Amino acid sequence: MKVSLQYFAQLRDLGGPEAVELPAASTVDALLQKVYQLQPKLKAWDRQIRVAAGTDWVSRDHMLVPGEIISLMPPVQGG
Repeated sequence: MKVSLQYFAQLRDLGGPEAVELPAASTVDALLQKVYQLQPKLKAWDRQIRVAAGTDWVSRDHMLVPGEIISLMPPVQGG
């Protein structure tokens, strides 16, 4: 399944992938591991990163839905 990604604040500058292909029934944690494989610089943020699916905050065990838009954010963002 294809999952789209958007990045906010400092994470945007690190150049992560805009979308990734994952097996069906994948979790946010599996998605993050794939993203870190494709852009190792993002792994430094692993402990602080916040994840949203659509407009809802989700945990790392959230089951992804094909076509879902996942947002990755640092814990604090400026305006």
